[in-house]
Amino acid sequence: MTSSLPGMQKVMRSLSRYELYFLDSVTIGNTQVTKAAQGTHVRVIRRNIFLDNVQSEAETRYQLNRAISIARKNGSAIAIGHPHPTTIRALQQMLPTLPADIELVSPSRLLSSTPVGDNHRKWGEQCEIKEVPTTVTSQDYLAVISNTLVDNPVVNTVSQHIRKLAGDKSQGKTE
Repeated sequence: MTSSLPGMQKVMRSLSRYELYFLDSVTIGNTQVTKAAQGTHVRVIRRNIFLDNVQSEAETRYQLNRAISIARKNGSAIAIGHPHPTTIRALQQMLPTLPADIELVSPSRLLSSTPVGDNHRKWGEQCEIKEVPTTVTSQDYLAVISNTLVDNPVVNTVSQHIRKLAGDKSQGKTE
């Protein structure tokens, strides 16, 4: 989806009605996220490091060390990964021993005007909520998703097949 400029423009128009941001995982080379967000109020941040493209503890540790180097150089780094057993084990080993100058924060914190380094809280300690987030209900979320997917050819095709299957199961009746 992130490679489709028209599709991402729909997503950004829908998201712009809320105080939300978009974290681009950059899992595809020709991502259109930043371009699609232009002209909207949606802020975009991008990942720097993919922790477990290769599923091994050694590779995850290597990538986390790369994220630390990037954070030191640029002031922050975004690392993403999956809950694979190798990833979890590597993080369990490394996170308690993070260097003192490295702080884990939520991605939204990178968008705030508050400097990231002022929190001084470490992994596993209780965190304070300093800003009350805008509440987005599940109904709001579903409205955004449904508005985004209207006129999507893939969704329309799948919906037609589901309606056909549902009709076939109810003795050939269709909507």
